Amino acid sequence: MNSVYVSVRMLSTYVSVDFFQQTFQTSLGIAQQKKFLFMVDKVNIVYKMNLVEIGDPMGPIDRREREKEKLKKEILDAARYLFARDGYDSVTMRAIAERIEYSPRTIYLHFKDKEDLIRELCQHDYSEFGKGFAKLAAEKDPVQRLKGLGLAYARFAEDFPNHYRLMFMSDSPDYEGKGEEEWKGNPEMDAYAFLLGTAAEAIATGRLHPVYKDAELLAQTMWAGIHGVLALHFSKCHDPWVKWRSLKKRVKTMVDLQVDGLLAEPVKPAKHPKPSLGKKGS
Repeated sequence: MNSVYVSVRMLSTYVSVDFFQQTFQTSLGIAQQKKFLFMVDKVNIVYKMNLVEIGDPMGPIDRREREKEKLKKEILDAARYLFARDGYDSVTMRAIAERIEYSPRTIYLHFKDKEDLIRELCQHDYSEFGKGFAKLAAEKDPVQRLKGLGLAYARFAEDFPNHYRLMFMSDSPDYEGKGEEEWKGNPEMDAYAFLLGTAAEAIATGRLHPVYKDAELLAQTMWAGIHGVLALHFSKCHDPWVKWRSLKKRVKTMVDLQVDGLLAEPVKPAKHPKPSLGKKGS
């Protein structure tokens, strides 16, 4: 007996390879086998055939849950890429299914419709984005924290360009997110709330120029500045007419200009010691 079993998704039983071969190869012709498997996949009884060793410590239920979550992630990743590339309105559920090589019905087992999919996608991405910012809470100086936020924002865009394009560079439908009240306005999950709070703290220190008293205005202007650097990078970075400096340098320059420019007392540039030429004759 073969030591490998075929795991059939959505079913609670497992069929051995030998049994599968004996049952189908002896009773059905090649054309009938192909037709049978095609029909099964169309109604989503079988998604894919996965080879699983008998000694797998995961039970059938745990394994199915793991596979279900893996497939859901594949759907979200495909949708994110297509929404960012083609725009929300142009992407169909069928196109998402084709990208991951599943039938459209499979998508509807996880999401009611396209709006349900984009809702969960945005909630997930904004939540993860906010959690990354919350790590900067350990920085006690709000002025330095503002700089850290700008750098972290750019790092997220560079590491996850599809996430960034979908979240900040594409039109997505307005919706009342399910569970939104749990994280909106919470600095531990809501990146804008964290930026806004940090701007307010910086104003409260008295170190900013007196003209800058509106925390909302500061937060939105700083966001716009760093977003401009990133939007140009994504849309024009291959333009040969411009001798682009590295994204890292452009981001740091923008952050320094924004934050240092807010201070009541200008930041003095660091003095670099002149190189020693040594003694004559040495």
